[in-house]
Amino acid sequence: LGWPANSPHLNPTGHIWDELGRRVRQNHVINTVRDLSAALHFEWNNLAANDVQRYVDSMRQRVLTCIRQRGGHMRY
Repeated sequence: LGWPANSPHLNPTGHIWDELGRRVRQNHVINTVRDLSAALHFEWNNLAANDVQRYVDSMRQRVLTCIRQRGGHMRY
């Protein structure tokens, strides 16, 4: 496969950061770096284990899709 190891689709931490970002934007007013840091800590501490597990569980299907697509475009 061409370069799939660098694919954002194969990086579950990217999806978790995206989830944290959505929660921060939805639930907090950010005016300073300190506000952002506090909001991220709050949302991280309130991120349920099953939310993280959902991304981990999706990895098998993502890898299989990547193989089927021969490293090409994936819809995720």
